[in-house]
Amino acid sequence: DSAGLAELASLVERYGVVESMRLVRPKSCAFINFFLEDVAVAVLEHLSSDEGRGLLLNGKRLTANYAKARAPTGEQLEQYEGG
Repeated sequence: DSAGLAELASLVERYGVVESMRLVRPKSCAFINFFLEDVAVAVLEHLSSDEGRGLLLNGKRLTANYAKARAPTGEQLEQYEGG
């Protein structure tokens, strides 16, 4: 939903350049990739701080975590092993 993405972007773009964002409404979460890893670390630290706990999106408090790595597919493994 573009309205939700625009609102989320306005909250997180102040920290740094956003490479991509994806909203997953059924799970009430979003995936945000920042251009620089340092920015992602800073956002995570800020949202974990007392000051950052006040950030709200549509009345819901924002929290941040790193995404869990997915296991590579067989095709990805073949590409990696093949060089």
